[in-house]
Amino acid sequence: MVKKNILCSIASLLLLGSVSAQQDPVVIRIGDRQVRSSEFKEDFIRNNSRRVEMNHNMSPSEKRQALKDYADLYLSYQLKLMDARAMGFDTTQALQDELKGYRAELAAPYLIDSNSMHKLMQEAYERNHFALIASHILIGLNRNARPEDTLRAYKTALAVRERLLNGEDFRDVALEMSRKEIKRRLQNNVEPNDGSLNPFTVFDMVYPFESAAFQLKPGEISQPVRTQYGYHIIKLHEKVPFYGRANIQHIWINAQNNPQLAAHRIQEAYRKIEAGENFGIVARDYSDDRTSSTNGGLLPVMALGQIPPEYLGVISSLRVGNISEPFETQHGWHIIRVLDKDTIPSLEQLTPYYKQKLVRDERSDVPKEDFLNQCKRKYHFVDFTQPNTTSKKAMTLASLDEAVEMVNDSVFSKRWTFHETRLRENTPLFIIDEKTYFTKDFLKYIEASQKIELGYDRTLYVNRKYKDFVEQTVLSIADSHLEDENPEFKSLVQEYRDGLMIFAYNDKMVWSKAINDTNGLQQFYNDVQKLHNPNDPKDSVYFWNMRADIELIKIADSHCMTPSQAYKILKRIQKDSNATHKDLTQAMMNAKKGKKCSADTPVSVEYHNAVFGKQAWLKDQEWQPGVYERQGRTGFSLLWVRSVKPVRPKSLHQARGYYISDYQAYLEKELMKTLREKYHATINQEALNKITF
Repeated sequence: MVKKNILCSIASLLLLGSVSAQQDPVVIRIGDRQVRSSEFKEDFIRNNSRRVEMNHNMSPSEKRQALKDYADLYLSYQLKLMDARAMGFDTTQALQDELKGYRAELAAPYLIDSNSMHKLMQEAYERNHFALIASHILIGLNRNARPEDTLRAYKTALAVRERLLNGEDFRDVALEMSRKEIKRRLQNNVEPNDGSLNPFTVFDMVYPFESAAFQLKPGEISQPVRTQYGYHIIKLHEKVPFYGRANIQHIWINAQNNPQLAAHRIQEAYRKIEAGENFGIVARDYSDDRTSSTNGGLLPVMALGQIPPEYLGVISSLRVGNISEPFETQHGWHIIRVLDKDTIPSLEQLTPYYKQKLVRDERSDVPKEDFLNQCKRKYHFVDFTQPNTTSKKAMTLASLDEAVEMVNDSVFSKRWTFHETRLRENTPLFIIDEKTYFTKDFLKYIEASQKIELGYDRTLYVNRKYKDFVEQTVLSIADSHLEDENPEFKSLVQEYRDGLMIFAYNDKMVWSKAINDTNGLQQFYNDVQKLHNPNDPKDSVYFWNMRADIELIKIADSHCMTPSQAYKILKRIQKDSNATHKDLTQAMMNAKKGKKCSADTPVSVEYHNAVFGKQAWLKDQEWQPGVYERQGRTGFSLLWVRSVKPVRPKSLHQARGYYISDYQAYLEKELMKTLREKYHATINQEALNKITF
């Protein structure tokens, strides 16, 4: 009984396996490897998403053909990959070096905190909907300034802000501070500025400046804002909706000489537009902007920074096609017509652009810092230079003093060398991922990363370098764990590795071989050249079309030289088999002089190598040696067809590019035939035909 039950169970399992195989049959077989219908369909959809979305426009036969084409590509890719690995392409140093560069780019988005990045992108997107019009006063300060210099600059910034809050004119104070800065820097050729800025939005300014400006309300003055350039005092004038680039027409009337006349003229122009007159015509007749008035007042398409601040608010309030009422600025009177303006795309559409900007922007420090803190916790980071009551390993504080003593000012000119023998005590500085890093490791890092820069306090320099050293070490460890901890990243790197391998394999087995295999290419040419048909349009690139050598004699005035006279001269030249184009030209010029034609009567001789089907001189029936006459309004032309060369095949040298391409296709076909046999690869066409999408 027990034996019977066991046999029944085995039969049931075999039956289930058979049903499963029928529902998900093997589509491609490569040796022992089987690619089932579900796996193939998933791969097809992933790599043909656009085609799948448009499948309602495809007939059943077109769908079958699409699947067949993809099956051939899929099999070709897998076979080449298998053969490339067998030939050791994945172990070459060239591939490893190239993959290293790609991997670094791929890893970058994984070495930051995604939540912080999303918040920054959301913040950027919200700010992107507005443009700011502002002014600022800068108290310049070196990024590596000493503490006492930093404090002095900060106090100066506070004093400037106090003056502004007490009612002093921002522009006057900005000019005063600008003159002082010019004098301090001995920049006598620089003009002082009043602090005015072009309109800006997100990513146009350094992040601390941008953030401070966006937190202000119109009319407010900021606290001192520290950036890499020094301390800024910012005054926000306007915050207007932002739309992107704009295409506008305008009318500008200069009010400098006669304000009353200008006001009268702008109203007159506006009345004409309201009455239905064309904006471009009114702009031509009234606008004082001579660079645009001749073009109907049309200005070049302008990005935000190019738009006059006075225009920005007006443009943002107008819909496309609308015309503003006349408005006055310090430059005079204006009327604007909006022809077109952008709209801000969705956050999803802008995400790739934002990511690119964020990586290069100072704000990327936020997600990077959050990620570093996460990694420090994950890999049990302990910094011996900082008090740490949670770890027994940090009982005594390590010091960077010896590093400060060993580094001298030559480090600022990239000439400092670390001498390990001078190191008195190789103190442990921190531990992470169960590995300890010592003073020696830190000093080697300084030696390797030094660069030419302005000198500053060495203690500050060493402390900054230590911070960088810790960050680089933590990121390096996180990077080394990426494949183990992130399957998506591992798969992405593998895709790039496979792609590089396939490229190198194709280059060796097909592309470069077709170019470098001189004998093989010549034999291929000998075999296939005779198969090409000169009457088949697709084979035309392999042949020279019928060509004719033509001498075109042009006589502008028949009174100067008659056709019979020209024929007579031409017949004399034709008798001389060695006569050249130059001889014919000289004979015609001499005949002109002999006939006493006026000096300005054109007589010319032109040589042309005419190609059949690509010329306008000869009619089809004239493609044979002879002389053909063309009558003009006052003169005539003679076409002397010296010779006609029939259609002939191009040599390998003359059509080398086409034959190399064909030879590559031939090598590819032969390679696939060999690989299919070598790895016993087959496509189950019946199973493929049953796949639907």
